[in-house]
Amino acid sequence: MNFQFPNARLFVRDLIATEQLSGPEAMVQAAYEFGLVPVNSKYELHYKHRDNTQCPCFATAKTILETHLAPKIETGSIQIEKVADIWSGVKRQAELYQKLSPETGNMTDEELCARMAPALFDLILQEVRRYS
Repeated sequence: MNFQFPNARLFVRDLIATEQLSGPEAMVQAAYEFGLVPVNSKYELHYKHRDNTQCPCFATAKTILETHLAPKIETGSIQIEKVADIWSGVKRQAELYQKLSPETGNMTDEELCARMAPALFDLILQEVRRYS
């Protein structure tokens, strides 16, 4: 596993720790701060993919990635199928990170999910850089 954006990970972790944001909220805020998505899409980003079948950080990461790449899809410079492939790679890397992470003890599902937010954001930034 190769993370490349330590400052971004620290930024997300700081939002969770000091601002008391949830993992998805911290990722959305970081997406705005780092210029990945337009400010006017906050409500959609925060709630678009909420479901109880997976960690909401994964759903938020997917939404951020799709929102960032949407203009490239519209112009035809990237195919929608490629976006699905990109997300699949991000998800695979994040799941590997989860498996390799140290024991979590008695952490709640919400805490475990929030723990993924910085790593997921780093992985998204790597893909954004690759396809920009």
